[in-house]
Amino acid sequence: MRRGRVVALTAALAMWVGVGVPPRSQFAASDPSSPMERGLALYESGRMAEALMAFHGAADADADSPMPDFGVGIVCAALGWLDRAEDALEDALTKRPGFPEAHDELGDILLRRRAFREAESHYRTAIALRPDYVEAYLGLGLTFATQRMFPEARDAYSMALALDPSTAPAHRSLGEIHAWEGDLDAAITSYGAALSLDPTVVAVHHGVGVARLRQHEYAAAVVALRRTVALDPGHKSAWHSLAKAYAANGDRDPAAEATAEFTALHELDEKLKPHLRTLEADPTDLPARYAMTKVYLRAERMPDAIRELDRMLAVDPTFAPALDARVRIHLSLKEWDDAYVWAGHLTAARPDNVMACLYLGMAAGAVGAVDEAVAAYRRAIELDPERPGGYNNLAWLFYKNETRLDEAANLAERAVGIEPKPVYLDTLSHVYEAQGRPAEALAAVARALDAAPDNPGYRARRDALRAITQGGGP
Repeated sequence: MRRGRVVALTAALAMWVGVGVPPRSQFAASDPSSPMERGLALYESGRMAEALMAFHGAADADADSPMPDFGVGIVCAALGWLDRAEDALEDALTKRPGFPEAHDELGDILLRRRAFREAESHYRTAIALRPDYVEAYLGLGLTFATQRMFPEARDAYSMALALDPSTAPAHRSLGEIHAWEGDLDAAITSYGAALSLDPTVVAVHHGVGVARLRQHEYAAAVVALRRTVALDPGHKSAWHSLAKAYAANGDRDPAAEATAEFTALHELDEKLKPHLRTLEADPTDLPARYAMTKVYLRAERMPDAIRELDRMLAVDPTFAPALDARVRIHLSLKEWDDAYVWAGHLTAARPDNVMACLYLGMAAGAVGAVDEAVAAYRRAIELDPERPGGYNNLAWLFYKNETRLDEAANLAERAVGIEPKPVYLDTLSHVYEAQGRPAEALAAVARALDAAPDNPGYRARRDALRAITQGGGP
């Protein structure tokens, strides 16, 4: 619902720095190591739990500044923790009552709570403090529109456009008002103006599609709704409307496919409902939110799963199941930098967890932090000497970095001795070859191929080693 937190935070930070309290050196953009700037960068990249940690660090560095409270407020609002967000923004306003961005953000939260008078008051205060504050006019307009006070909403959106005609959300919001009032041509015109400024907004394409459907212009509705689901494949309402548009246009097979997508999303919602009910009563119930995350993961809804993990970690940054899941997601996607960051958090929270050490070793090795990877694997071996993964991974790390090959061979042999898995045998084969022991390398990979006869990599490797040791042959 919020319409530009990063812009607001950047503006607020610049304004606060500009008046000299606190000193520029504390929050200057040229100091990327400052917790406030780091929090802003993390927030902008969508890494909410880490941003929250950074803003808390900024508060520890300067308890008198309102800026960390503001940062905590906008992150908590983005994560759905409205009570915490409201408290943080009120703390910011206690320290600096004339803080228009905090009033605007607090207005957003009160609007979400349907406390319309209080929301309107904060938006008007923000405008009084900063008369050119487009964002506050947009919030004021939405407050009126939600109450079906359409003339007042139109006036607020018109003020936003008068201040900045390129404000796409104002055009979109005017389109929604026209649609609610039944003036579909005017709605489509406003939506078109919004799309000319930003063609990526899902809600605008959906609005066009629904308006075209209501006008019985089914082919045009299909075009807009297909664009909607292309931008957001999880948009259940768009799939439902698209099925109707296809059916009305006589396109039976596409209608059936769209209906199937809608049904799958509806079934997902049904699986989520019990957990959502629990969270309505207590949004800090971590087991319920983790159960919901697993539903998203099974449905391969990765962005939704990550959002829920962030919400858990905002409540408890040391919650191991969420940290573990976050690391595994990034490792599976080969997002090594993110995996490295989260593996660090997991090992800090659970220093005696073997899997945490293995994750850190994998991620650290992938980003080039070889010494840290070695230490992580050695720690995993120390914690559980009978688990083969640490031995194998450390052997592979040495092999890839062309170092300590004798130790690598001992490690790989130890892994195979504990469990002769094909992947461990393959590691041993590579290490032997790097040592100049091709016959033993061939024997190891032949054992791997016996255990996994359909693996083309093992077969190709066996044939290559045979050519070296035996002069070729089948």
